[in-house]
Amino acid sequence: MRQNFQTEFKAWSSDFIIEIINGSENPDKIVREIKTLLSEYEQSFSRFLQGSQLTALNNQDAITLTPLWETVLKEAEAISQTLSPAYFNPHVNLAAHGYNRSIEKLGKNAAIQTDKNALLPYPKGLIKKQNKLQLKSHSTLDFGSFLKGYVSQQIADQYADACQGLIVNFGGDLTVRGQDEEKSEFEIGIFNPVTKEDHWVKLNQASLCTSGIYKRRWLQDNQEKHHILNPHLNNQSDSDYVSISFWGQNGALCDAMATAAFNAPVSEWNKWRSKQADINYLAIDKQGHVISSDFK
Repeated sequence: MRQNFQTEFKAWSSDFIIEIINGSENPDKIVREIKTLLSEYEQSFSRFLQGSQLTALNNQDAITLTPLWETVLKEAEAISQTLSPAYFNPHVNLAAHGYNRSIEKLGKNAAIQTDKNALLPYPKGLIKKQNKLQLKSHSTLDFGSFLKGYVSQQIADQYADACQGLIVNFGGDLTVRGQDEEKSEFEIGIFNPVTKEDHWVKLNQASLCTSGIYKRRWLQDNQEKHHILNPHLNNQSDSDYVSISFWGQNGALCDAMATAAFNAPVSEWNKWRSKQADINYLAIDKQGHVISSDFK
């Protein structure tokens, strides 16, 4: 029996939502499978989980290179080649800027010393020996700039053939497959945090990823901080925009672009689009004004 199905739960301190239209698989089975997959990624790549492989790696321990790690490392390298290390660098150290716990657990004032060590361009901080991976001294890894976009697409692809359409939304990084209930393209609203309105875009077999500096904020040394850093300066990103969205076929790349755009001029965004013909963007500045490559 085919049915519509929607569920929401917390994963990696983010909201995870999946909506399936006219699906043939058992909803409980889908939820179990997704939670198992998300747990596998968390055990591998969480900065906040003490027992994760990434935590061990950032503590200068060696870890075993699993197929999952190989895939994610290659994805990061491909993104780095597209965006350049000046705008995308998984070696950036958010923990040194006070973001050393999940956003719910951050104190009002995280008095953490800023890491002044120069960042190596990715992947030059990696040491690979046979099936082992380690980091060079002073290097760290953080895949938060693209991993949710990557995972949302992986999950959407896994269930796309068993339904008319679906939306996977992982903390604002979403992927659509198939068609909506009216057998049309999905329309997705991008929230304007200044005007409180939605700006609508149509998605066809695509991912849409949004980064913003208006939610995840904390105090460090009595100064307000947000979670987006400039990898070139190894310091807080200073941007006129409060929210930036990119959409296209590659969820990981769109996620990375939405983050990297806070450190790049709009002319650079258009250079990225020249390399990826399907990419579009929509950005909202501090006054609520919108610029977009596609929005009417």
